[in-house]
Amino acid sequence: MRKDTTLNTENQLKNLFFLPVLIKGKKVKADFDAPDLSSNGGLALMDKNNCSFLDEIAACIPDYRNQSLILHSHRDMLRQRVGQILCGYEDANDCDYLRDDSALKMMADRLPSDNDLC
Repeated sequence: MRKDTTLNTENQLKNLFFLPVLIKGKKVKADFDAPDLSSNGGLALMDKNNCSFLDEIAACIPDYRNQSLILHSHRDMLRQRVGQILCGYEDANDCDYLRDDSALKMMADRLPSDNDLC
């Protein structure tokens, strides 16, 4: 049986100092007084290159809806759904609550200030 190391301070420090490897050469600023914060910041690591397969999947789904009435494309809905799953919201009952989450908006290729997701 594997030992639980979540309370091990030494392991936590090792994990914390692994972060510079992921952001090497990039400027990082932490500011916690912004009006729009998200606890789903890990989605920032899912850049466009890592999510390009979602665009390919969305392109395979036929869209028979009236195009003039569409607010959210299949691509946007798929990106939002996968983003929610990656953040631990697997059962999809949090969609309304998370539709204005800035990290999920960026996952769907939108700006945090853009309209809410579907």
